[in-house]
Amino acid sequence: EAPKSTRAYEAYKRTEEAALADPSLPVPLEMRNAPTTLMKEVGYGKSYMYNPEFAHPVHNTYLYLSSGSIPGCDTFESGGDTWDEEAL
Repeated sequence: EAPKSTRAYEAYKRTEEAALADPSLPVPLEMRNAPTTLMKEVGYGKSYMYNPEFAHPVHNTYLYLSSGSIPGCDTFESGGDTWDEEAL
């Protein structure tokens, strides 16, 4: 049986609560769709890495809120390694 963790679920719930508490927070440029040349030039979608396209773990730093950007909200708490080295 595979080891289980609720960290992703807990991070999702904290992120959802933060978004509902302050809906004025902007979507990071890297996460935005870039259907036009202008949007691409401005930086929409720049450096976005889709995890399934890589054979190794990908860390998208823009997904983590900077410390203090939302008071009292730490969205993800890593338990040390972010992946299981033995499973790779």
